[in-house]
Amino acid sequence: AQCVRAMCRVTRKHVWEHHITTGELCARLGLDFIDYYIDRRRLGWLGHVSRMDFNRLPRRMLSSWVPHGRPIGCPNMTFGRSIRTALDKFHIDRSRWPELAADRS
Repeated sequence: AQCVRAMCRVTRKHVWEHHITTGELCARLGLDFIDYYIDRRRLGWLGHVSRMDFNRLPRRMLSSWVPHGRPIGCPNMTFGRSIRTALDKFHIDRSRWPELAADRS
């Protein structure tokens, strides 16, 4: 939010007095929220790893599965769940993403 305010030359005082939201400032600059860019990078990395050979460690970790539930106190948002939300956000079918990742054109 601080970078967006600096690009718009808006101080925290302006934000407070005029009730300016970060969304409004992003709209002025033509930017999306940071979650959009993070999810895009996350899906790009997922495609990169899915094209790796299976003997590479990141590829093996992507395909691994733990048969136990998460212990009490652990974060609920795992990497797999964050990938699922990113796929849903970009309207990508979960069953088709490996073939989409394989096609780089």
